[in-house]
Amino acid sequence: CLGSNENQVFLGSYDEVFRIFDLRKPKVPILEVETGGGVWRIKKHPTSADYVVTYPKDARITGLR
Repeated sequence: CLGSNENQVFLGSYDEVFRIFDLRKPKVPILEVETGGGVWRIKKHPTSADYVVTYPKDARITGLR
């Protein structure tokens, strides 16, 4: 999922960590957040570019700012 900045990429996986990467420095994430479950869906907030919602596989919803 692309972030609000064209150089950002949002990434989630079954390791239970949501990450944001800057494509100019792709080896090190600029943010890592433990979600408590494998992240299988990421959506940008419909009205605020400052928020992202992750959906871990156990159906809990986590809002990130």
